[in-house]
Amino acid sequence: MAQKGTHVLSKFWLRAPILVLVLLSVVQCASGNADSAKVDIQLLPTLPIVILANDTLTYTDPTTNTPSTYTITAPWYMMELNIANNSTKYLTLDGFTYDVNYLKSGQIQTSTGNSFSVQNLDPRYQCTSTTSGTSRAAIVEGLAPGETYTGLSDECDDFSSSSITTTKSDIYYIQSLPAQDNNSTNYFLEFTAEGWFEDLPRNSDGSPQGPPTERFVWQGFMATQ
Repeated sequence: MAQKGTHVLSKFWLRAPILVLVLLSVVQCASGNADSAKVDIQLLPTLPIVILANDTLTYTDPTTNTPSTYTITAPWYMMELNIANNSTKYLTLDGFTYDVNYLKSGQIQTSTGNSFSVQNLDPRYQCTSTTSGTSRAAIVEGLAPGETYTGLSDECDDFSSSSITTTKSDIYYIQSLPAQDNNSTNYFLEFTAEGWFEDLPRNSDGSPQGPPTERFVWQGFMATQ
């Protein structure tokens, strides 16, 4: 298995100079988990290159209504998320873990244990909840069968189908990527989604009516330039 992985990555590095930032939506389902295969996730790059310098955002803090700053740590890129739930169950997506393959000292290295969740969300897209202050418990909470998530008009209201809109997308940052040889910006990322299915829709306050019924399993791969 290790030799196979090395072969795949070697081909990636040979082709890296001509790669564009793209997600290959490869779905790998656990045995008997047919619902996972019916969910299509796209991680869409908003900025099609990796940036090697830090950047600072200025935004209005939703809890204090005062100007605040947020530093994006290089190397980084930003992306949007699209989810089509074609299953017959309600989907909750809590986040992703991901591995980063990169070149260091002439060798392919892997950084593991990275987390992509609502903490990566552009702070300008946060919200103020009347009950709990700034909150974003999950990326998607209870996405109904047949619905597509492309961003919300009210980021606190993930569970409500009325909040889903195509006019506004959430922006996430993949940042603090490992430094590479010669400031290379070619990375190969392997994403694994963390989530679950529910049989019943959410209550009006966003809480689930019942326990999770099935684990959501998804993997995708992204190459950068």
